[in-house]
Amino acid sequence: MPTVSLVTLAAHAAANPRDADFCSSLIAGLRRYGSLTDRQHQAAERMLDRATNPTTVAGEPPRPPAAPVLPGAAGLVAWFGNASRSGLAKPRLTLTVDNAIVQFSLAPSSGKNPGCVYTRVNGEYRGKLLSTGAYIGFGGDSPEVKTILACESDDLLSLAAKHGHETGNCSFCGLTLTDPRSVAKGWGPICSKRWGLPWGD
Repeated sequence: MPTVSLVTLAAHAAANPRDADFCSSLIAGLRRYGSLTDRQHQAAERMLDRATNPTTVAGEPPRPPAAPVLPGAAGLVAWFGNASRSGLAKPRLTLTVDNAIVQFSLAPSSGKNPGCVYTRVNGEYRGKLLSTGAYIGFGGDSPEVKTILACESDDLLSLAAKHGHETGNCSFCGLTLTDPRSVAKGWGPICSKRWGLPWGD
């Protein structure tokens, strides 16, 4: 049986639009509380099990297997979930890809897109990342955003460190890095705790 996690729920929602609302509510719960209730967990397991072992219903074709979520998208969803749960009011992330500045910011919980992460390239709005890990582009493809969404977790961390090293500013809070350990890492201990990043040896 598939493990219930942000990644499996996001992948299931992307491949099964009829379950997208339920998956979004589960993902919101995971991001806010870090776990699901027993009843939610059991319902999620049944849903994922049906997708793994589809049965044919009269007049309805079997559902397709869940589409994979790009690793960078899953990583960003996890980072912003960590930042939100830490109490950070307006999480923002800035990365540099091919000399372009790519900014990610969490949509207001009271707005039209709660839980979404907006993306901008060189200040221009380019789309939003849903809590399921799916990405909706705006104004054509953005190769810089595509590069980030396709990153493995280690490469995503490397991009954050690269921005800090090249600009002298933390990718996560924008403050100037002054402590030698923070300068070497590319971010500081406070952001490390808030965003769930590695710190120390």
